[in-house]
Amino acid sequence: MEEIFTEIDFNDLISEIMDAIFFGYVVQEIEWEKEQSKLIPKKLIGKPQEWFIFDKRNELRMRKYKNGYYFFEEGEKLPPYKFILTQHKPTFTNPYGEKILSRCYWPVQLKKGGIEFWQLMMERYGMPYLVGRYPN
Repeated sequence: MEEIFTEIDFNDLISEIMDAIFFGYVVQEIEWEKEQSKLIPKKLIGKPQEWFIFDKRNELRMRKYKNGYYFFEEGEKLPPYKFILTQHKPTFTNPYGEKILSRCYWPVQLKKGGIEFWQLMMERYGMPYLVGRYPN
């Protein structure tokens, strides 16, 4: 049984799972391999969030993709035991979870706008004046 876990890279797995704190949720696909009469997980691969959507019952589904666009419909049902969903503080009204990085958006934008305004002010009104003095 322990040989199963030697094949999986746990550093990458934990790193991908920890991304759920920053982005709200993370989806990973399990690659299964058949050895003798057993199915064994060989690899866990992180998948992009844009590929997935939650339906009205808060079940994870694959978002439909056609002609270069993702559609916000119900989505396709996922096969059982194929995907792992990790969420950070989900609620019934928000199954996507709480995104820590969303709290950084407005402070960063405010700082960026302040720096742009300050730079514009300095370019316009920040030129040094030439002051000359001479005796009477």
